Amino acid sequence: MSGTDENVYRQHWDYYAKTARREDGKWPGDEWGTPESWERLFKYMFLDQGAADWKTCVEIGPGSGKYTLRLLEASDARVLAADISPGYQEIFKARMTSVGLQDRVDTLVLDNRSATLRDAIEAKGWRKSLDAVYAIDAMVHVDLQYMIAYLVTAADCLRVGGRLVLTLSNVCSDGGFNKLIRDTKTIFNRMNTHTAKFEWMSPDQVRALLPRLGFRIDVLDTSGRDMLVVATLVEAPTDAFLLSCIS
Repeated sequence: MSGTDENVYRQHWDYYAKTARREDGKWPGDEWGTPESWERLFKYMFLDQGAADWKTCVEIGPGSGKYTLRLLEASDARVLAADISPGYQEIFKARMTSVGLQDRVDTLVLDNRSATLRDAIEAKGWRKSLDAVYAIDAMVHVDLQYMIAYLVTAADCLRVGGRLVLTLSNVCSDGGFNKLIRDTKTIFNRMNTHTAKFEWMSPDQVRALLPRLGFRIDVLDTSGRDMLVVATLVEAPTDAFLLSCIS
């Protein structure tokens, strides 16, 4: 993103963090789904994938931290939580502090440098040793041209055998297609702005891209509106052309 585009997108999420409807005991973002749905997804995409043994993890787009919290409670992991929104990061830190888990989490505000996340991982000494990079309900708002920097960063920083865990918008599912149609009038009116919208992908894109980055796809669940993706790094990229996008 250009600096201007990034600022508009960041302002959108800062504003949402401040104004999202909040019921007693809930945090911004908790209005998406239910505790039961979060538990099902966490078991399927985390616990069933060995998350209890993870020690070092990077989360992209934690929001207020409902999945971070579950991972910290289920493992001994430390998490670097990276978000575009400083407003959401403050809420995230407050939530972690409220349950006494703040010492196992570090935060990073993402900017428009493709290398920002990798540099932060390297500064922690985690590059090539990360157990997992995950993004739940975040990459659904990131188009592929920006997302590729995060995917290459994951491939470059995970240990061989480390896991990539993502939810992605699936334009090919009935739920995805129906949302694409429902959103059209509203989104069309926002043309030339960078407020948040869904950025649509297809299962074939996942199948084509991840193996080229060194991943084996273990889960590609297209049964719902969003794709649920779990992949294992089997070969770290050494191709200078690939790595140039995060230099």
